[in-house]
Amino acid sequence: MRRIAVALLGASVLVGIIAPVASAAPVTAVASGDADLSPVYGPFFGVMGSASAMVFSALGAAYGTIPGSPH
Repeated sequence: MRRIAVALLGASVLVGIIAPVASAAPVTAVASGDADLSPVYGPFFGVMGSASAMVFSALGAAYGTIPGSPH
């Protein structure tokens, strides 16, 4: 249980560092060139998707190490 807590703490620190950096740059252009096709909340879901991927990967790594640890 302690390893899961440490993994969660590490993931939350990593997300706390990366999320503000990723959202700090203003989005001024769209790849397609048409700003009407992209919603204003698009970057939010992009950052949240990346953050949740990191958190779930840390959870999976912590869960995967539990069977190999001596009790």
